[in-house]
Amino acid sequence: MKKILILIDIQNDFVDGAQLSDSPGKAMCSDPDYLEYLKRSVAFRLGREGGNA
Repeated sequence: MKKILILIDIQNDFVDGAQLSDSPGKAMCSDPDYLEYLKRSVAFRLGREGGNA
């Protein structure tokens, strides 16, 4: 089963969405730096919970 995480960040009346996927090339976000931050954050959280990152 594929897992998809969709995040929405609201800052200063600007809404940016990001989609993370465990399939290469399916992650989407208009800001590549923010996308990398989200990937690292999710990997860290899954690592702490004993999940697969």
